[in-house]
Amino acid sequence: AAEGIAPRKDVEQAAAALAQARASQVTARRDQQLSTLRAPLAGVVTVLNAVLGASVDMTQPMVEVTDPRALDVMVHVSPSDAAHVQPGQTVAVVAGQSLNGDTLGTGTVADVGAELDSATGTVPVRVIVARPKRTLRVGETVMAGIVVGRHDKAIAVPAEALVPECEGY
Repeated sequence: AAEGIAPRKDVEQAAAALAQARASQVTARRDQQLSTLRAPLAGVVTVLNAVLGASVDMTQPMVEVTDPRALDVMVHVSPSDAAHVQPGQTVAVVAGQSLNGDTLGTGTVADVGAELDSATGTVPVRVIVARPKRTLRVGETVMAGIVVGRHDKAIAVPAEALVPECEGY
C-alpha cells in the first residue's frame, strides 16, 4: 500500500485498539486514585494496618496519622484528686517522670473522665498544651501539675520550718 493509504479494516481495528487503550488508561487512573491514601492533615503515621495487595475491611482503620503539633496530654489522677479538677484549670507540663524535668509549657484541662480506668484505678484528665516549647512525641512520658486552687493572700511556710506538736516543742 502507498503511504497514507490503508484498508478500512486496518483503520477500524486501529480505532478500536485506541478506544480500548483510552478505556484502560481511565481505569488505571481510577485504580491508582482509589489505591492511594491521602491524609487530611500532615503528620506521623503511628499505626499501619494495611498490607500491600491485600483486601481491606471498610469498617477497620487502615492507617492512623497523628499531628505532633496537636497532641493532647492524658494525665491520670486519683479519684480523690479528680474531684478537685475541673475544665479550664491551668496545668504545668514537664518532660520526664518528675516535676523537675524540662518545662514543656502550660496547658489547660479540657475534660475530666467520668469513670475510672479499670486497669489503673485512676481518672483520665485530658490537657491541651496550646504552644509547647518543643514538639511532643506520641507516647512520651510527661508530668503535670494541676492548679486546683489559688489563694492570693495566703502565707506560704516551707515544710522544713514546721515543727510537729507531738515532740514536745
